[in-house]
This record gives sequence, structure tokens and C-alpha cells, in this order.
Amino acid sequence: MEIKKAVRLLGPLLVEGVLSVRNHSHDRLVEMLHELQFITRHVTKTVDRVIIQLQILDVELLYRLLAGEASKFLLASRVSYERSTQNQPKNASWQAIENYYSAYYGVHYLLRLTGISVTNIDTRGTSAIEQSSYGAPPSFPVPGGLYVIRYDSSSEILTLTKNLKKSGGSHQDAWQLWEELVEKLRAQTSSDPIEYARISLDLAEHKRFLTRSTAKYSPPEIRGEINYQFRGGTWVFEKNAEKLIGILQRSFADTQSLTSSCASTPEGLVLNNKIIINLAKAVFMHASDKYPKGVCRSLSNKYKAYVS
Repeated sequence: MEIKKAVRLLGPLLVEGVLSVRNHSHDRLVEMLHELQFITRHVTKTVDRVIIQLQILDVELLYRLLAGEASKFLLASRVSYERSTQNQPKNASWQAIENYYSAYYGVHYLLRLTGISVTNIDTRGTSAIEQSSYGAPPSFPVPGGLYVIRYDSSSEILTLTKNLKKSGGSHQDAWQLWEELVEKLRAQTSSDPIEYARISLDLAEHKRFLTRSTAKYSPPEIRGEINYQFRGGTWVFEKNAEKLIGILQRSFADTQSLTSSCASTPEGLVLNNKIIINLAKAVFMHASDKYPKGVCRSLSNKYKAYVS
């Protein structure tokens, strides 16, 4: 995949205020809801979900908190990637798991730059939502737990959605949101079908790899097979694993070849992970270059060993 073109396609989907933040925040958005200035516009509950709309009054703090979260995920992605390149004699299982987490953290990084996250809200956050209600308070206690959060910069509204029936977990939710973002990138390629013909095909193949079945995504499933079922040929004690281990270990260190694969295998996982890992790094470096006084530039200098 042509990463420079992917960064270009992603540009219109990014929240510029998050990219340009100057001061680093160590706090997470959900931990600081009680400090964030907002009005709770709506809290609605159906059989399937709870939907909360917050009108943000201090967007600069919101951007700083989102940027702080995003930066942590980017650095976690780079540290995990570095560990995934450290070969173990005749064994690639832990390298594959670290490589998975590098991509998983990369997904969280890129999602937050578009104003989207999936995270748990505690009682302090739910209390802040209830106490900031515009008009009558909610007719039911706002539940804590896992929410998908989406920020609309045009309206400055933060929408929190909790699925009351789904039980896939945060990993499945993150990959579902990534699939949605990949589809948005594919839609962006229609702006110049000739220029983006190749990357459109690459994105389509990457998307085919992601979806294993309804509401199940290949990356966390393959990770589970390696980590808990000892399947896939990455462990030294698996039958006929030596050849695949050699292929994977060469692939971990190869940053130049970025081809997708539809194969729901450890090798397919690594090939698709590399696209995400490299895209996350490229977007980070793009922000560092575009905003020389921004937090990305200072972090790229401080953690040069991991992001260069």
C-alpha cells in the first residue's frame, strides 16, 4: 500500500485541533469528564443502546485530552513494534502478539485523530454527565462501562453510545471502528479514481482480511488462536512450524514491503498489521512536520529511537 497516498486520503477525516495541540496531557478523556466543560443535551435509552450527546464548551481541553490519549497509543504502538523485531530462536509467537498489539494501538491512535474512541466510563464520568444535564435530569441512571465516543467538530458535540446487547469486547469494537474508517478511506479514493486506483484495491483487500464473520474480526481472533490455542505455526513446539517462523521473522523486520493479504493466518495478520503500523507512524510524522511547535514534534524528538 502507498502510505503517502493513504495519509493524503486520511487528511480530511482528521480533527485538525487534535493534530495541532501544543501541550502534552497525561490524562485520559474519560478520566477527566468531570473537568471538561460541557452541557448534557440528550440522554436516551432504547432496548439496544444508550445514546448521550454532550455539547462541548471548552474544545481546547477536549483536543488536548484526545491528543494526549492518541500520543500514548502511538508510542505504545512503536514500543510494541520494536519488541516484535526481536527474534527468539525458532519461535515467533510472542513476536506475532507484540506485532498485533502494535497494530491494535495504531488503530486506537488513528481513530482518536478522527475524533473516535472506544473506552470505559467510570462512575465519576457518569455522575458528571448526570449533573450537567440541560433541563430535566435523565430519567434513569447513566450506566458506566464500554462506550464508543464520536466527536463532531462542526457542531462541537461529543456523542457517547453504549451497546446494551453486544458483548464482543473492546478489541472487537476497535476493529469494527477501524473497518468503518477503512471504508471511509475507500470512499475518499473516488475523488481521483485514476490516482488512487491501486490504493483502493489495497484497502478493499485489507477490509476483506479484517472481517471473519458477522461482528467477528480476524486480527483479535488470530491473536487468540496464537496466544491461547497454540495454533498457526508460530510456536517452536508446533508441528512443521519452522518454515513459517522463518517467514514471519523476516517479515517483522521488513518495513518496505506493504502488501495486504486476505489470508486469515498469522502471516496474513503480520502483513496487514504492517500497513496499520506504518500508517500510524506516517501520520504522526506528518503532524510533527506540519506543526513544528506541536506536541507531535516534541514527542518525536524525545522518543526518536522509536519513531525514526
